Amino acid sequence: MTSGKLLSGDIAFADYLLAEARVATVSGGVYEMPGHFRISTACANDLLDAAMFRISRAVATFTEPENILS
Repeated sequence: MTSGKLLSGDIAFADYLLAEARVATVSGGVYEMPGHFRISTACANDLLDAAMFRISRAVATFTEPENILS
């Protein structure tokens, strides 16, 4: 949960990363792995480092929902 919004699924997470971290990812559901995401590592190391930093900063604000149903 971030900023009071619940992210539901890998597509919502990929959309969030694009909007908040400016990092394009592919939802895992596209590859029959829902709940995961993919990134391309075919770029310069400094670009990958910057993307990982932005992702970590974006997800650092997440909080657990107050009521989680099992």
